Amino acid sequence: MYIMTIMIHHIFSALIAISCPNDNGVAFANFRFLQGFGATFVFALGAMTCVSVKLYIIMTLMTFAIMCYVMAEYQMKVTAGETQVRDDAATAEQSTETELKLINTDEPS
Repeated sequence: MYIMTIMIHHIFSALIAISCPNDNGVAFANFRFLQGFGATFVFALGAMTCVSVKLYIIMTLMTFAIMCYVMAEYQMKVTAGETQVRDDAATAEQSTETELKLINTDEPS
């Protein structure tokens, strides 16, 4: 059980580091806050609810978390695609300007 917890912790840490390369400190602080909030939530509901209700809550939260993760990955992909299109357009514009300068300098006056 302890080994599985360590593996999951490392997987989450790697996902956070990959997803937020520019600001790891804020990402890990947010992760630790949500981890503490989850532990408090589980402790608070531990004595008040039965196992089936806890399982439904966990399944709902996991489904919501997976949907949010997929949306975040899609947003990162779209943003990266827009950046690539802008970079390609800027490169094409620069090469066109360079070609026009070469053509103008090659013509005799």
